[in-house]
Amino acid sequence: MEDTWETFTMNLSTWNYDDQYDAMTMDSLDKRYKNVSMNKLYGDQIWLDVKYGKLMRPWKCGVTLENIYGTNCGQFDRSTGAQEFTYNYIKNSTDQILAERAPKRMLELQDPSKYDGRLGL
Repeated sequence: MEDTWETFTMNLSTWNYDDQYDAMTMDSLDKRYKNVSMNKLYGDQIWLDVKYGKLMRPWKCGVTLENIYGTNCGQFDRSTGAQEFTYNYIKNSTDQILAERAPKRMLELQDPSKYDGRLGL
């Protein structure tokens, strides 16, 4: 049996301004999430037009991670520190593959009780 507190899902999204790529993948250092296919959202996103001057459809994928840093009640276990997820996006077309950047992005999950309304520590 898998309890709902044993895993959690993160939705990652990105967009491609020039729209010349046929596919997008997310690649992670975690071997379970190597070259995960991303799907385009349905419909143009109005807020992207307001912000960037062009209607675009972002790419999205979901990543399910184990709650290995929580207690058996699903609470964040302070003794384990932070959990990290390192990843980047890869654009794919028929004649080109372009990795987003190096170093990869790092998402750090921190103890929610330490949150004080500001980004960072």
